Amino acid sequence: MVLGRVLPNGVDNPFKDIRIDTPEGGEMEHRRPLNAKEVKQAEDDPFIFPLIITALSTGLRRGDVCRLKWSEVNLQAGTLTIKTSKTGAEVILPIMHRLGDVLEVALAERKSDDTKYVFPEAERMLRINPHGITYRVKKVFARAFMLPQEASQVASDTPDRVSLVDVPPEVLEAVQAARMSTAKRDKLIDLLTLYAEGKSYRDIEAERNISRGGISGLLHEAQRV
Repeated sequence: MVLGRVLPNGVDNPFKDIRIDTPEGGEMEHRRPLNAKEVKQAEDDPFIFPLIITALSTGLRRGDVCRLKWSEVNLQAGTLTIKTSKTGAEVILPIMHRLGDVLEVALAERKSDDTKYVFPEAERMLRINPHGITYRVKKVFARAFMLPQEASQVASDTPDRVSLVDVPPEVLEAVQAARMSTAKRDKLIDLLTLYAEGKSYRDIEAERNISRGGISGLLHEAQRV
């Protein structure tokens, strides 16, 4: 995987098809990581998307991602300090740019300073129905690796999505009625108003000092409600 990232364009990785025998008699297979376009497909599931970005950015296991605590996050220093469930060892991980965007959205949605987990809904599902998280992740991956003809069939069976810009009154009404903190509701209404006026992500980022990842996360929340 590393060689595939550093080799010049057009140069094929000579080791990509090599299979290595393991001591147990099986084979070690080199698996292809998701590319940026495939990762973007996960945005259609706002519950799973931040979990996938966190996992891809850190290499943490499912439980460690879902149980990530705010006490382990240092946005100012740009690091995560985590004791992993598998080894119990403490590791310090950098907060990559995409993960930083996800954490900013989670921080904006944090209901109170007493909220222990970064992704409280995921932590709850992990306790109650861990297979539900696995199913949702597999569903995202299945869509990401779908063959072109399969994607075309799914697209033809799926109703067209309506742009938020086309339905601001309905969306604003739904946001007003949704259960969320007053601060989050005010922020979301302000963002929707700017977006409906035709402001770009870049414009909103400059005017409101909110990252594009944060803007995307809030707009997905608007679509959900």
